[in-house]
Amino acid sequence: QTNIAIKIIEGGANLNLKEHGKGYTALHFAAMYGHLAIVKSAVESNNCDVNVRSRAGNTALMLAALEGQNEVAKYLLSMSVCADTSLKNAEGKSVLNYARFEVPDYEFRTSPVETRSKGCSWNSTIIKCQCE
Repeated sequence: QTNIAIKIIEGGANLNLKEHGKGYTALHFAAMYGHLAIVKSAVESNNCDVNVRSRAGNTALMLAALEGQNEVAKYLLSMSVCADTSLKNAEGKSVLNYARFEVPDYEFRTSPVETRSKGCSWNSTIIKCQCE
């Protein structure tokens, strides 16, 4: 199934289309269920918005964090992607409210434009996306 999804992505599918229920995109579903290869393929296709929101205002990063999909969340916070952690959903919650942190002292610094141009670093002892 992963190979089929990747072939569809590589074929130029519109990855920003939302399903009718919760308004999830392919990236939302892949992130929520921990399909890292599909998430990577979607992001690397430059054919999806990593910060697109569902009807409830959730991003793929929020859903990955909520579902404990740490590898997906780590990738979405990586230097090449660096999803915006300052976004809040309809409940006023950001990814910080959903992340399962081992260390209570965490820090996010983001600005979508700055993070993409300057890059971000990942620190595995504390979840941190820091623009350099």
